[in-house]
Amino acid sequence: MVFQPFGNYRSGSGSGLMRSAMFRALLPLSFCLALAVLAVPSAVALPVTGDGRADPGGATLGTMADLRAAIGELESELATHARFGGFAAAGPALIQALPGDRHVRHLVAAAYAAAGRTTDAESALDAVPPGDADAWGRVAEALLARNRSDLAAADRLVTAAIAAAPDNAYAHNVAGTIAVAAGDFQAAASRFAEAVEHAPEGAVYLANLGAVLAELGDAGLAQQALIRALELEPGDCTAAIALAGLSRNAGDPAAAAELLGRCLADTPAHPEATPRLVAAQLAQGATDAARQTVADHGAGLDDPAVVLAQIALHAGEPGKARAHLRAAQASPETALTDALAMAMAGSPSVGAHRAAEAARGAADGEAVLPALAHVGLATAAGIAPDRALTDRVSGIAVARFFAAVEAARAGNRARAEAALGEAAEMLPGVRFDGLTGDDVSHLGRQPVATPLALGLVYELAGYAGPARVAYAHAAAAAPEAAVAQLLLARNIAASDPAEARAALTAAVDQAPTFAATRRLLAELLGRAGDFPAALTEIEAALAVHEDAMARLMQGSLAEQVGDDATARAAYERLIALSPDSFVGYNQLAWFLAERGIELDRALELAERADVLQPGNASVLDTKGWLLYRQGAMDDALTALREAHAIDGGRRPVITLHLATVEAAAGERDDAIALLRGLVERGAAAGEFSERAQALLAELEG
Repeated sequence: MVFQPFGNYRSGSGSGLMRSAMFRALLPLSFCLALAVLAVPSAVALPVTGDGRADPGGATLGTMADLRAAIGELESELATHARFGGFAAAGPALIQALPGDRHVRHLVAAAYAAAGRTTDAESALDAVPPGDADAWGRVAEALLARNRSDLAAADRLVTAAIAAAPDNAYAHNVAGTIAVAAGDFQAAASRFAEAVEHAPEGAVYLANLGAVLAELGDAGLAQQALIRALELEPGDCTAAIALAGLSRNAGDPAAAAELLGRCLADTPAHPEATPRLVAAQLAQGATDAARQTVADHGAGLDDPAVVLAQIALHAGEPGKARAHLRAAQASPETALTDALAMAMAGSPSVGAHRAAEAARGAADGEAVLPALAHVGLATAAGIAPDRALTDRVSGIAVARFFAAVEAARAGNRARAEAALGEAAEMLPGVRFDGLTGDDVSHLGRQPVATPLALGLVYELAGYAGPARVAYAHAAAAAPEAAVAQLLLARNIAASDPAEARAALTAAVDQAPTFAATRRLLAELLGRAGDFPAALTEIEAALAVHEDAMARLMQGSLAEQVGDDATARAAYERLIALSPDSFVGYNQLAWFLAERGIELDRALELAERADVLQPGNASVLDTKGWLLYRQGAMDDALTALREAHAIDGGRRPVITLHLATVEAAAGERDDAIALLRGLVERGAAAGEFSERAQALLAELEG
C-alpha cells in the first residue's frame, strides 16, 4: 500500500524540467501522487501527442482581393494554434489560384501531411521540391517521413525547418512528435517547450508538452500545461487523456472519466479516449456506464465484443462474458478474457489452457500477463503449468509466489520460504518477512491456495471485484491464514477500512511477527486517527523489516503523539536509508523549521532536497519559509511564489506562508487576496483558515 500522510509528510510535485518564467506563468493545478502499480513488466506505450486540429478556426479565404490576407491568417492559425484544417480544406483552391507560389504549396503540403493525406502532400511537394530554406516544405517532408517511420530522415528534415525558421512553433511541435516516436521523451519535452515558448496560446503545444512531462513523471508542470491547454481548448483530447491519466494515478477515476468524456463530446469514438473512459468507469464500479460508453463510442474500440465481455467479468458475470466473446475477433486478448471467464465460472484448469494459448499467440511485449495468468490458474487448479511459460516469467515476483504455493502444497516448507523471499513486493507493500513455518504451511491448503491464486490472477488482470471475492473465500476458509487476511485487507482498505482493520487484527493475532500486516494496520489506524496504536504497529513492523517508507511513517506518527525524539531519529534514519531521495531531507528540514531549531542545518537540508527534486512545491515551501525566517526576503518570496504556483493553492500551509511573506515584504494587496481565499475555504482549510482570519484582521485593521 502507498503510505498516505497523517498531516506532517511533506511531498509535492514536479521535477523542475526546464523551469522558466513561462512555466511559472501557467495556471497551476494541485499535485497528484502517483500510486504504485503492480510489478509486472508491460509493453511501452507512447504518450498520446498530436499534430494539431483539423478544424480551420476562424480563418476563411474570402474574396480574391483578400486572398493574401486570408493566407496569412491561415498560416498564423497553423503556426500559432496548430490548426491545419484551413489549408487542408482550401488547398485545391489555393493551388489553382496561385499555381506557382511555392510558399503556399508548402503550407498546403504540410497541412495535408498533418491530416494524413500522404498522396496529396506528395503531389503538392513534387511541383516545387523544397530546399533547406523552405521551412514549411521541410515540415511537410518531416511529417511524411515520420508517418512512414523513417525517423532519422524526419529528424534531419525538421532540424532544417527549424534552422530556416527558429520561431516556427509548429516546426518545434513536429520535432517533438518525432522524438516521441523515437522514445526520447526528454528531447520531446524540450521541443514541445520551445513550441510553447513561441506560441504560448497554442493548446496543442501545451497538451503535447503536458503529456510528455506526465510520462517523465513531472506531475506538477504537466498539470499546469494540461490545465492551461484545456482552458484554451476544452475539448482537446491530448490534454484530456494525459490529465485523465494523472487523475487515475492519483486514485481519482471520477475526475478521469469527466475529462475523457469531455474529449469524446468533442471527438466521438476517439480511439485513445474511448478505452480509457471504459477503464475509468470500471474503476468506479460503474459497469452500466461502461456499457453505455461502448454503445455510444464502440467505433473507437478495436473489438467492442471483448470490451463488453470484460465489463461482464468486472460485474462477476462470466456467463455473459463468454456470450459476448462468441462475437469477438480471435486474438490473444480474447483468449485471455475467455481464460478468466472460465476460471470465474469454476474451471481454472480450462482457464489455464486458454491463458497458455493467449501467451503463445501474443507478441513478445504482450505475453507476460497471459503467461502469469496461465501459471496462476494452473496453481489454482493444482495442475502443472507449461514449463516454457513458467520459465518465461520465473523472475517476476508474483510468479515466485505461485511457486511458493506449489512448494507448500508439496510439503516443502524450505523451498516455499525461499520462494516467498523472492516474491517480496509482488504487490505494493506485500512482503513476507516474519512469516513463521506454520503461516507458510497454510498456503499449501487447497481451500486457501486455490482462491489466493485466483485472486492474484484477477488482480493482475485488473479485476478488483472478482479478486476481492476470491480473497474473501480464502480468508473465510482459513481465518488463521495471515497472507489471505493481508491480501483481503489490501483490497478493501479504501472501500471498507473498518473491515480491513478487522482482517489485519486477526492476521496479527495469528502471525504477530508478519511485518506486512502490521505495517498496513499502522497505516489504517493512522488514517482513522488512532496515532498511538498506529505507532505501536509500525514499530513492530520495523523490528522485523526496515525500509525508508516505514521510517517516514514512524516519524510522522511520532510527531502526532508528541514524541519529537523518536520522530527526529526516524527522519535521520530515513536520510541514511535513502540518501538520494529528497523526501528525508525535506521532512527533517521542516521538522527543524517548525520547532525553530538548527535553522542553518534545516536550510542546508531543504537546499539539498531542492537539488534532488527541483520544482517540488513542498520543498520550495520549506526552503522559502526557512529563508524568510533567516531574513532573506527576496529569495523567500521567489521560492514561495513558485511553490504556490506549482501547488495551485491546494495546501493551505503553502498559501498561508506566501501570504505571510507577501505581507512582510509590503505586498499588502497580494497578501489580502491570498488570505481571503483561505478564509473562504473555512473548515476545508483547517486551522489555517483561522490563522488566515487573524492575519487578515491585522492587515485590514
